[in-house]
Amino acid sequence: MAKTLKDKYYERYLDKKNEAFEEEGNEPEPFRVLKTIDDYISTPEGERQMLDCIKEIMNTIDFQKIHDTMEALDWHWYCTGDQVPTIKQIKENLLNLLCELFEDRCNEISSGGFTVSYKIYEPMDDEPDDFNHCVEVNVYFAVEEYNNML
Repeated sequence: MAKTLKDKYYERYLDKKNEAFEEEGNEPEPFRVLKTIDDYISTPEGERQMLDCIKEIMNTIDFQKIHDTMEALDWHWYCTGDQVPTIKQIKENLLNLLCELFEDRCNEISSGGFTVSYKIYEPMDDEPDDFNHCVEVNVYFAVEEYNNML
């Protein structure tokens, strides 16, 4: 009978099966339920932090570089017909995606080359339990991608 992955783990890292779980005081901690995005953006302070994050993203993303890439690839969106989107249209698309991400409580949205997402983490020691410290927001513009499941 073939060894399971768990058996291989025990064999490689533990002297005897389950020894790490048998020691007194070494029981696994119960799983904690993470807060939802609503918990972080439903307060005035959380909403302000979210809006500040969106502003920072919009001020940081190099829209000119994205536009130049789209022009080099002659990349059109359905709504722009046979024209490459303008920088204004690219900015508007990203802002719409970020708003939809939080308004619709999606974890990830992709459109027009952009993917926007957020992940929620527990606060680190001595950090506030707020949007700024517990919500990681990601934005990327993909030109090429591979996924074995697609």
